[in-house]
Order: sequence, then structure tokens, then C-alpha cells
Amino acid sequence: MLAIEFNTRRSTVLALSLGLVACYHSLDEDAAEGAGETGSDEAGDSEPQAGLVTIDGSVELHASCVALESGERLASLAPEGHLWLSPAAGASASYRVVSPDGSVEQVELDHATEQLQAWDESRVVYLAEDQLWQAEIDDSLTEPLYWPETLDAPTGFCGDPSIDGDGFVLAGDALIQRDAGLWWRWVTPEGEDFGPVSALAGAYGACVDRQGALWLRDALGQTWRVSADEVREVSALADAEQLTFDASFGVAGLVDGQLIFGEVGAWQAPSFPTQPDAEADAAGEPAQLSAIASSAGRLWVAGDFGLLRFDGEGWREVLVDGEALEPNLGPTQLHADADGLWIERGAELCRLEAEGALSFEGLRPLQRLNEAELSLRVLGSLDASALALYVDDALVASLEGGALPWEVDDLELGEQGWHRVELLADGELTRAVDVELRLPTVGTWLDDIQPLSELHCTATAGCHDVDAGDYRPVLTEYEGWVEAADAIRARVGLTGDMPPPASRLASWDAEEVALILTWIEAGMPIGME
Repeated sequence: MLAIEFNTRRSTVLALSLGLVACYHSLDEDAAEGAGETGSDEAGDSEPQAGLVTIDGSVELHASCVALESGERLASLAPEGHLWLSPAAGASASYRVVSPDGSVEQVELDHATEQLQAWDESRVVYLAEDQLWQAEIDDSLTEPLYWPETLDAPTGFCGDPSIDGDGFVLAGDALIQRDAGLWWRWVTPEGEDFGPVSALAGAYGACVDRQGALWLRDALGQTWRVSADEVREVSALADAEQLTFDASFGVAGLVDGQLIFGEVGAWQAPSFPTQPDAEADAAGEPAQLSAIASSAGRLWVAGDFGLLRFDGEGWREVLVDGEALEPNLGPTQLHADADGLWIERGAELCRLEAEGALSFEGLRPLQRLNEAELSLRVLGSLDASALALYVDDALVASLEGGALPWEVDDLELGEQGWHRVELLADGELTRAVDVELRLPTVGTWLDDIQPLSELHCTATAGCHDVDAGDYRPVLTEYEGWVEAADAIRARVGLTGDMPPPASRLASWDAEEVALILTWIEAGMPIGME
């Protein structure tokens, strides 16, 4: 199998060149190998810092419950709280979908599956018949997600693999990601596959954090951080039973019933009192933890003490309708969406949320977008007299005394990169969502392609200068690139064997592949002198 070797340092140009590149990789392309520059955490990781937790009071939440039918189970939870319920264990094509407003729909997929990620009541990505599928129920549309024939069939996934940089796919022992319109095969620093992956960190549907990193645990119990700048083994989270993340706390895992959270080089290992109103005893046995989950801005921790919530600053006991929760809720009983927590109690699934909670439709935390303009709806019960929507601290829309749902169209995010969308009710922040805008950026011959050509094709390598020979295209001038555009597109983007791996400079990477293919797709603009 041909492979594109690359330096995994990727800059903004790569992230912004994704949308137009993908169209040239719908046939027979190979996965490119990527290994980080740093293979261990000896230089940058540290022992977790122990500490005793003080519970700073309580937070009162309300429970809204959905009765489960006989044999029914939760198959997928959408970021804004839509439940996709399967009638029984195992693969199914039929699902009961319960929306946050209480409405219920019966959904039929084109294939039976037991691995799916729902994005709302209509949109879903799922794995069936050795193929990934995208479905829009409202539009009666189901399409396969292209998968290179040279790769093993998909066996699992996380996030949304149909969006560049948003998800990952497991294919046997291989870890695959689509980015810059290419399928990249991530390997360990030793050049090996990660082997069977036993867990992928996730949070409210996402599996790539704000820094673009994936966290996974392999079959040997090793935890890895996989990102564009490095692949790192993280010893502090070795043998973590559960993994989740959010910008408010970093990444978190349970190790032998204890919580480890933070970031590389700054780990914390807090100890908890067995009762929320008790003083933590440094000499006694710490409380055992049973499950963790994360919403946007919150970490939920279940254990001997019941349920706690961490907001990045302090810990509070969770009371539901005035009562403490039962101790030691398990991982199959605790499910978080972007703004609330679902717990399984016998034959019910109950969502814990604050009274008068509001939600977004059409936008989810950590979503990668390739269009600067979007539309969204605000849903929920309106207890406020005024709502205001902000993008990066700038007011973009307001609602005075109106009824929900509130539809906001033609919302402009602005420049490429990360943006924060905030919803305020009577001046109080009620929702905040971070999204990344990845607009395709088109280079020009004079500013981008000619310098790249001189570095990799002509002046340095000499393979395509005027003395190269009749069988090689001359790429010293713009006209040569125009005449050879089809061949360049195929060799650079499809087979990945140009420049030849044996003579390729270390600086050649996916960023430059994306730049060339995007430029050709845009009509090969020359630029200004």
C-alpha cells in the first residue's frame, strides 16, 4: 500500500483547505501514515497532584423522565438530548426517538446497526455491513461514507467521520482519520498500529477535543493522546476505565476507582469524602468512584457519595428534586449530553437539568464547520423576558418577550478559527458553545504554488526543471502546471507518490497536499504581482 509520509505538525492552512480537497479522493486512495514526533511522556508528563476535595454546597436539578418499554435500551444520545432507543440488545433498524420537548418518533434506518451516533432526531451516522452510512431521516436520504478499498473494513468510529477533522474510524488494528480530504492512518512512534482499541474518549458526541486531540486506551491499558503535533503515551492515565474531556477540566479518567484529570504535565488526583457533607479524611480510605461523564463546562462524578458536579472551579453535590441520588451509579447508568445528564433508574431514563433550561438546535459543542454562515433555533421553556445571542462577545440577535422556539438565520461567524456562541437570558449566561470554522483557503501561483514548486519540484530537487527531460513535465512556469494539472492532481492527491517518498523533503506534509489540490480545484489563480 502506498503511503504519504508527513511531518505531523499541521498549521491553520491545512485546517482551512479541507472542503475542496475531498472531491479528488473518492477512488482508491490509500491511507497516509502519521506518527507524532514525541513518543513518550517522560519529558512533559508528571505525577498527578493529590488533594482533598471540599464540597461547596449543592446544586438543585429537576428530573424529566422517559419510561422505557420492555427490553428497550439507549442506543445513542444526541448532543442536545435526543434519545435514540433500541427495542432490544443487538443490531436493530428500528428506533424510538424521544426529543427534549417530549415528542416521540419511530425511525426506520435502511440497515440494522448497533453502532450509531445521532446528531438530532433526524441526522445519524452509523456502521452496518462493513460500511459507514450517513442518514437524514426527514429527507429520506441514506448515503455511504466513502471508504478506501485498500483499508480493512470499519469496525468502530467516534465523532462524525463525514466531517474532516471531526471523527476517527477503527479498522481492525488501524486508527484512521479523514482530514484534508485524505484518509490518514495514525501509528505509534514505533510505526506500529495501536492494535485493538478498547476505548475512545468522548463527550456529548465529540471525540476530538478543542486542541484537535483524540484520547484512546489500547488493549494493553496504555492511554494515548493523538494530535497533529504529536502522538504521546500518557502514563498518568494508564489503565483508565473511562475517558472523557471538556475545556473546563481537560481530560479525565477513572483509574482503580479514583479520578485523574487535567492535562499533560498538570494532572490532579483528588480524594473525595464518602459523604458530601463530611470532611475529607487524609488518613482514611477515599471514596470510591463508579462513573464519570462530561457536559459542556461540567464534569459529573458518581461514587460512594452519590453524584457531584465540577464546573472547573468547585465541586457541588447534585440534588434532584430536593433529594440526593443513590450512591455508585455505574457507567451504563450515566449519560451526558451537551447541557444535561441522563441517569438510568430501573425502567426510566431521567434527564437532570435546571428549571427553564434552553438548548440549541443546529449547533453542537466542538463542531467543525466549513461554512461561515449558519442558522440555529433556541428551544426550551422561556422564563426570561429577553434573550440575547452573542458571537465572540458581539451581540448578533435579540428577542424581547417572544415565544420559543426562536429561529436565528444568517448568523455570521466571521473569520476562520474558533468561535464562541453564547445565549443570555435576562443578562445571565445560559448556554455557551465553542465551534471551529474551517473555511477553504485558496492559494495563488505567485504567493503559494511557485515557491512550493521551487522547493519540492525544480530548484531543490531538479526533477521538473527545464533540463528534466522530455518525459517529465516542466514545472518552473505557471503554464507547465496548467498542462500537467490532471497528472499532478492524481499523483499528489490520489496515489500520493509525488514527490517520490525516497527524495521527499521533510517539510512536505498534508498541508501542502491540501494547498495544491485546493488551488487546482479553484481554477489555478495566478495572483497579483
